[in-house]
Amino acid sequence: MKSFFGIILFLMAFITVSQTTINGTIIDENGLPIPGANIYIEGSYDGGTSNNEGMFSFKSEEKGVQTLIVSFLAFETYKNKIDVVKMIDLKIILREDVNALDAVVLSAGSFSAGDTSKISVLKALDV
Repeated sequence: MKSFFGIILFLMAFITVSQTTINGTIIDENGLPIPGANIYIEGSYDGGTSNNEGMFSFKSEEKGVQTLIVSFLAFETYKNKIDVVKMIDLKIILREDVNALDAVVLSAGSFSAGDTSKISVLKALDV
């Protein structure tokens, strides 16, 4: 009888120390998967990255209500406070960030081909 209670106490201790698996899918507003998005629990080292299908999965020892953060370049950062136990099969939709700037490339110069070619050098004031 003592060994039975000992086994039960061991199993209960094992269950309370166990990790929770957090998983889900990240898509954009058009339903396309977002590969390479960063997913993590705020204030911890627990997190992961979405694969080519937008799916992610990682384990966490965090308990209770935590803030899940999802971020990706040119998309608004997603934050949601939810109980860790309920972070299963999540479907997260990221919206494009309207304040994201596109890269601008300026180039100037002149070049002409031929025997009598001359190279023009532009000064800062010419640009």
